[in-house]
Amino acid sequence: LQRGDVRIACSQAVARSFLLQEIRTMREAYPFVKYHVSVMDHNSAMQALINYDIDLVLIFKPHLTAELRVVTSTGQRLVAIMAHDHPLAGSSSVRLRECMDYPIALPDRNFGGREIIEQRLVTSSMEMDVALEANSFDLLAHFVLDSQAITFQIEIGSLLCQADPRWAVRPISDADTPYGPLVLGYLKGRNLPLATAKFSEQLARSLDALRTLPLVEN
Repeated sequence: LQRGDVRIACSQAVARSFLLQEIRTMREAYPFVKYHVSVMDHNSAMQALINYDIDLVLIFKPHLTAELRVVTSTGQRLVAIMAHDHPLAGSSSVRLRECMDYPIALPDRNFGGREIIEQRLVTSSMEMDVALEANSFDLLAHFVLDSQAITFQIEIGSLLCQADPRWAVRPISDADTPYGPLVLGYLKGRNLPLATAKFSEQLARSLDALRTLPLVEN
């Protein structure tokens, strides 16, 4: 494997942290492989896969269809992201109801995390004070700094915030949390190019390893 092209569509949650690190790791072994990364919502990613615009998807909560061959799937908890000095930051986990006492910075409806929150609210009397709605997790995360606002993300999408002392990342307690799958897959019946197949194997190993890692409390 000296050269090749990896075309992958991914959810925004994995682009800057998990996927970027995996590309760096792969490049250490295969420095001449090129990568084409498309960050998009799960519906657009699936359509790109079907249209042969990309070869591999790493997306959260896709609508599973007959066209998708799943390599691996891992459950993702929902976490609350807030400033390090937020009143809820002293707890090891938080309830969704507790979060609703504060302004909410909400991902838009193209993101699976938003779907999890809305599913929970449908069966309760909770109401959100939505201070900001955006399709950028970077914007949402920086908005909650120096404020009492809270935003939400899946575990793997909070890795950068976990590593930065400006933020506190707290899991939503299991009483409130439906788990959503992060899915790595490709088009059923298609033979992946060698570079893409190697990268897929690496991603699968790393995702399996993440299942055993606890959420880092900062």
